[in-house]
Amino acid sequence: PDCRWTHVCVSGPHRGYYTFRLLAAADRFVRSAPNGRIPPLVIVSLGAGDMIRQTPGYDFQRGLDLLVDRLRKAGAQRIFVIGVLPLPDQDKASILYRDRAAETIRNHHLECLDLVAIWLKSPDWTKRFLIPGPEGSAPAYAPVPNAETLNEVARQVAERIK
Repeated sequence: PDCRWTHVCVSGPHRGYYTFRLLAAADRFVRSAPNGRIPPLVIVSLGAGDMIRQTPGYDFQRGLDLLVDRLRKAGAQRIFVIGVLPLPDQDKASILYRDRAAETIRNHHLECLDLVAIWLKSPDWTKRFLIPGPEGSAPAYAPVPNAETLNEVARQVAERIK
């Protein structure tokens, strides 16, 4: 109750520019902070979608490394990473980007919620993307996780950052 959340959304489509947009958004966030000092706890969600399909792995890893450096320089003492969201039919790409992120996370000693590792253990993990259809129709897959899943991720993050 005594926390105030601020977020920066890096909207897509990215077309290979994910890391540039991510770093530019972080720079705007730091510039808007009082005296250029951001809160001591920063939560970074790596997302999915365009980032996975359109950003070269090395660029993604280097961008994450630069982001961590910039956040620490601006005052972040604790950085918690919500890992890559695996997407239906993109699970192999999700693993590649998770591995790229894991190297940076280890090098910087960051905390992480590894959604790829957690979700892919279950054979029916894609149900996290199911949304109910109109009455009488079958559910459909959404391009993002459903609300129940997002609440589950939020609970897991809250438990880990206590």
